[in-house]
Amino acid sequence: MGKVIPVVNNYDESLKHADFGKLQLFLQVSFESIAFCLYDSNVQKFLSLEAHEFELSNDDEAVTLIKEVVDDHLIKRQKFGSVYVLYESNHSALVPAPLFDESETDAITNFSYTVSPGIETFFEKIENLDTYNLYTVSKALRGTIDALFSDYNSVSHSKILIESLLINYKNANSQKRIFVNIRKSNLDIAVLDGRKLLYFNTFACLAKEDYVYFIIFVMDRLNLSTEETELKLSGYIDHNSKTFDTIYKYIKHTSFHNRPNSTAYSYVFNDVPEHYFFSLLNIPSCVL
Repeated sequence: MGKVIPVVNNYDESLKHADFGKLQLFLQVSFESIAFCLYDSNVQKFLSLEAHEFELSNDDEAVTLIKEVVDDHLIKRQKFGSVYVLYESNHSALVPAPLFDESETDAITNFSYTVSPGIETFFEKIENLDTYNLYTVSKALRGTIDALFSDYNSVSHSKILIESLLINYKNANSQKRIFVNIRKSNLDIAVLDGRKLLYFNTFACLAKEDYVYFIIFVMDRLNLSTEETELKLSGYIDHNSKTFDTIYKYIKHTSFHNRPNSTAYSYVFNDVPEHYFFSLLNIPSCVL
């Protein structure tokens, strides 16, 4: 039987008197977790953050748990100015815009990775890269969100992750940097040289040792020095964790990524580590 595990539940007091029709709802969802926040685009400020993880014996239970969290919640009862749903995908493929053909989407995805039954492929443009991103979403997960929200905009976490890095480092000097986003059982790795994206991939991690293995694997493939290369971490990793200790053991210039400084944050974010929910909190800079 699946179980919902609360992670954070912080709401600004001002929301008691808020006009929700003027706010934006950002929601990040996968079979492993759900997180959402309320954002006021008029003052460019985040006002809340709520997140839950799921304990599952199978993926089908996730649909029930997502409904359990959202049903009768204010994010279901209220009408918002806009709703953005960020899907965490385990597969994506980047295709330069001049080479992209919508009719070839299935062929591209089948060439890039195995598409399992019950999986749909979507595409979106990464404007700062002039590239299309193809990503997969479970039909069951997509159907659950469709049933909960009648009108919303969808985006992948990989687009937001890549786009936010390109924006944040648009004036960076020519230097290779590696960015690692750690999820519950997946790992996203991006490598930039100045403002240019050199590499992006997602890896499944079945054991904690896998996170370090894939980081070293990518650095070795790209001839990145573990003594000189700067590594920025985001996602579910703490400074006092064994995973961090092991990464730091091999890569000395390791640090945590900060939240985007283009927006403001309510006091309710004060106790939330800045490198948590990196993609979720970068939605405004990438889509608004």
